[in-house]
Amino acid sequence: MDTLKNYKAHFPVFTTQPSLTYLDSAATTLIPDVVAKSHYHAQCHLHANVGKGMYPLSEQGNQQITSVKEKVKQLIQAGHIDQILFTENATTAIHLVAQGAIKPAIKPHHNIVVSISEHHANFLPWQQLSQVFGIELRTIDVNEHGRICQQQLRAKTDENTLLVALCHVSNVLGQMNDVATLTKIAKQYNATVLIDGAQAIAHTEVDVQQIGCDYYVFSGHKMYAGAGVGVLYCRDQTGESLAPVVLGGGIVNAVAVDQTKYIRGISKLRAGSANLAAIVALGSAIDWLASIGNTSRTARSAFIHDYCLKRLVALKAVNLLVAAEYQDRLGLISFTIAGVHSHDTASLMAQQNIAVRAGHHCAQPLHSALNIKDSVRISIGLYNSTEDIDRMITVLEEAIALLGLAND
Repeated sequence: MDTLKNYKAHFPVFTTQPSLTYLDSAATTLIPDVVAKSHYHAQCHLHANVGKGMYPLSEQGNQQITSVKEKVKQLIQAGHIDQILFTENATTAIHLVAQGAIKPAIKPHHNIVVSISEHHANFLPWQQLSQVFGIELRTIDVNEHGRICQQQLRAKTDENTLLVALCHVSNVLGQMNDVATLTKIAKQYNATVLIDGAQAIAHTEVDVQQIGCDYYVFSGHKMYAGAGVGVLYCRDQTGESLAPVVLGGGIVNAVAVDQTKYIRGISKLRAGSANLAAIVALGSAIDWLASIGNTSRTARSAFIHDYCLKRLVALKAVNLLVAAEYQDRLGLISFTIAGVHSHDTASLMAQQNIAVRAGHHCAQPLHSALNIKDSVRISIGLYNSTEDIDRMITVLEEAIALLGLAND
């Protein structure tokens, strides 16, 4: 498996930080040189206010955006590019759905269903709406395998359920939820379904038509594209039921003193200028990932995940949040060490330039449900190797010894 080392050469950060061991890809992935160069090229040679100018430079930008929409459509198996809206990130995409689709539809008898494993970005908007309108917010637990409990979803979804919002992959547990089955359960009551795919998009093939959801969101910076671009997929491309959220230029047909007529389609959700360079970078990241291939990426992630898991299981002081035999091998592992705050563990790692994530990972309800306050999260990217895992384990062993904990 020597080829596991090769992808590190694609990432310029390791030339300036050769000692860096980066195991925080669930927070954000590093950027390969080909993607960074595409972003730079767009800034230098394509920068214009797209969608509004009649001159060639602006039109070139329009063509770039259409091209990347086509790549996204193919990536997630959408039906049409008009179902794709570029946003700043997944968080913004969720807020657009919350304010533009769900808020206008709320009635006093409605309820909203979310899983306890949601990132705050897919929890707080629904909590806020439930509190403002006085409707019930129902939560679904995870089962012993760390996946959203289908039986609970069946029990807590009914004819008054307006929305079911679920993660495709948990950003803490790293488990793949069967979102197609979960969507089917919700659709028995005609509930709107939103899937947060931020942690899934770089690790598995996504088919939104097979899933059957109404909305699917993800961020570019979780899939090697860098910050500044996210994607909102809307099954209903007409946008007839959507209310504009971010008001301004680019979303109107006519404005008078006493009324405004908005454009059709999902683009009316947000006004303002597009981040062309970030969108171009997303297209480049999609191409780069495709050049590696999903099968190769999945196998590689599983191999390093298994290696890391084997090393962690050998440390008796380490308590995995999901038992080793149940893990989905997507390159995300979270654990605790009894009596040790995750920040202390991460700080010792940081002293050796090893990047891991510590805390509640923007998922406090899940940590509370697991009866823990915090955890350490290791998340693997295409630049990681078994040597990275060995280096992390060495420091972890030293930390356990330093803190006087039994490891045998």
